[in-house]
Amino acid sequence: MINALADFHSVFGLPDQGVRAVCTTRQAGSSQGIYQGLNLATHVGDDSEVVMRNRERLTHQFDLPGDPLWLNQVHGAQILEVDQTPLCERLDAEADGAITAASNTVLAILTADCLPILLSSYDGSRIAAVHAGWRGLLAGVIEAAVAGFQGAPVCAWIGPGIGPCHFEVGPEFKALFPEPGLLLDRPGQQDCLDLPQAAHRCLHRAGGNAIGAVRALHSLRGGYLLFLSQGGCHGPICKFVVANAGLTSIAVIFNRGARFIDQDLLLHLGS
Repeated sequence: MINALADFHSVFGLPDQGVRAVCTTRQAGSSQGIYQGLNLATHVGDDSEVVMRNRERLTHQFDLPGDPLWLNQVHGAQILEVDQTPLCERLDAEADGAITAASNTVLAILTADCLPILLSSYDGSRIAAVHAGWRGLLAGVIEAAVAGFQGAPVCAWIGPGIGPCHFEVGPEFKALFPEPGLLLDRPGQQDCLDLPQAAHRCLHRAGGNAIGAVRALHSLRGGYLLFLSQGGCHGPICKFVVANAGLTSIAVIFNRGARFIDQDLLLHLGS
């Protein structure tokens, strides 16, 4: 597990707005066997009591203002509007993303191969976390999340997930993802889907404007940073190195509600 929260906006060259984010790894934690390390998922067969200890460790190590909001992720397009949902209905709500304008509300996304995507308005007044696999991309989960910002400028981070050289898919994906460049044609082998690039294009369309060329994410040790606004995207796409994620890791985002800067936290969503 990494040991520092990131000032989310500083990564984009924007003023600190109190939004903090973190992406965990498999390191540390109490899980054993095939779940070795910091498994945070209760749905994969791990001992539930051990998972609860891992979750408590996450909250304490990063001094989170509350327990993360855990979702029952189903590869759909439902985005939970946290501020409009009664507390009793938030726990394990069936959704693949959450959005809030409330301070000190911790949003969380569990991932293995799928992508975690964290978003914030420029002023930090609204944040979101999205679980994006290929089914969710086709269902429109990214567009649904961006729509929740109601046209306000947004910055988004596409976190670590399966790389395009390893995501082998069947021939039916040619019809599912017909855009050029999303399927890597490998003669004599199965095609591979560039999931990060597909997610980037969804954000791209949701932002309403074209972006220049984007390098493919060739390993799990990286993520894309980009700016979205009602008028489109601003600035270059930047590669941001994060720690290698595994089954099952988590991306977390929250707004402390008060602006502060700790120079030791400005550099890393992982190291």
